[in-house]
Amino acid sequence: MSPIKRVRLSDTVVEEVLKALENGRFKPGEKIPSEAVLTKEFGVSRTTLREAFQKLELLGKMSIRQGDGTYVNDDQKPTIYNHINSAFVFGNTDVTKLLEARECLETYAIKLATSRATAEDVAKLYVTIGTEKADLNPYTFPEQDFLFHQLIIELSDNSILSNFWTSIMPLIKEEQSHIVHIPGVMEQSWESHRQIIKSIEQKDAKKAQMCMQKHLSLLLGIVLSDVSHRKNQDNNK
Repeated sequence: MSPIKRVRLSDTVVEEVLKALENGRFKPGEKIPSEAVLTKEFGVSRTTLREAFQKLELLGKMSIRQGDGTYVNDDQKPTIYNHINSAFVFGNTDVTKLLEARECLETYAIKLATSRATAEDVAKLYVTIGTEKADLNPYTFPEQDFLFHQLIIELSDNSILSNFWTSIMPLIKEEQSHIVHIPGVMEQSWESHRQIIKSIEQKDAKKAQMCMQKHLSLLLGIVLSDVSHRKNQDNNK
């Protein structure tokens, strides 16, 4: 027998909304009901509903307008980009494969970023990581870490790389929220980020690539070690 796959509540909500789009309940250009109405209808929390809306936006089905609400997009035709996003949204990608993919993407992005970053850009990178390793906080670090890597992608000034990054953003954020609690991850990441920025500041693209590759490889090693440790604990129970 095959193992039963766990389905996220947000994915169930996405499926229900997609059905509502197909049967015409939600029409193109229309504003959908409020969070209060939909959380009651689906029996889920606001957090789950917002996660579902983010996935629907990633799929190109809806647009979230801050302070206004969520609207159905006029163009509901599937595109190649939507299919790529769909694979990421509903796929069960594990952390190790995601880190491997990030290594391919970000080591090239940082090569471009190093040649194109200005002194002002470097200053922004320093701001994202903070000044002291001792100030690291597991509740704020995931967002801080995400912003650092996103800025690297933006500094590459390559729209194709940016599109790939946008496609895997939900997975990256989920990955970061999980691995931040593994001992050593925050400290290793902070130090690696500092070395990466120094390389960009020195306009040393080769060194920057090596630092990024080492950073993501070390993270992968920490994750694999943690997985192995947890398996051993389970086997000893």
